[in-house]
Amino acid sequence: MRITSGKKRGLRLEAIHEDWIRPTSDKVRQAVFNSLQTELDDETVFLDLYAGSGAMGIEALSRGAQHAYFVDQHPKSIALIQKNIRKAGFEENATVIRSTAQKALDLLSKKGIRVDIVYLDPPYADSAQLEADAFKMIEQEILKKNGIMVLEYKKNDIISINIKELNLFREKTYGLAKVEMYRLGSSHD
Repeated sequence: MRITSGKKRGLRLEAIHEDWIRPTSDKVRQAVFNSLQTELDDETVFLDLYAGSGAMGIEALSRGAQHAYFVDQHPKSIALIQKNIRKAGFEENATVIRSTAQKALDLLSKKGIRVDIVYLDPPYADSAQLEADAFKMIEQEILKKNGIMVLEYKKNDIISINIKELNLFREKTYGLAKVEMYRLGSSHD
C-alpha cells in the first residue's frame, strides 16, 4: 500500500492483514483523489471516518490538505494509523480519535470542528450505517457548505442516501467497491 501522489508519493504504508480490516486499494484511492484534486488545498480539512490504516487521510495530507482527522474504534487500527502518520511525518497535521463514528461526530460537533471533505468507508458488513453517519454529519453541521462526502461500499449493497441537501455528482464502480461523491448544498445552488 503506497501513497499515490503528492509530497509523500511512493511512501509505503504499513497494513494489517486481518479479516476485519479492508484498506481501500491504491487504484481506488488514486481515482478518488484524482477526482478531488481541485478540492484540495492548504486550507482543506479532511475527515477519514473509518480510517483503518489511515491511508485515505495520509493521501489527503500528501496532496496538500491542511489537517486530517482519523476516526476508528479498533485499538490495532489506532496503533497502525499513528505508526503510518509518524512514518509520513504528518504528526502536526493529524488528529487521531479512537471512537465509534457516531460518538466521534458528536465530539467533533461539540468542538466546533468543520470539514471540507469526509470519506466514509465502513467495513462492508456495516454499510447500512452510511446513511445514519451521513445524516449526522449534516444535522450537526460538521461538513461545510459545498463540502464533499465520499462513500465507499460494496457494489452489490443497496445504499440509499435520502438527504435533500446532498447532491450526488459522481459514482463509479471499481471491482467490488462502489464510490459515490456528494456535495452539500441545496438543489437550488
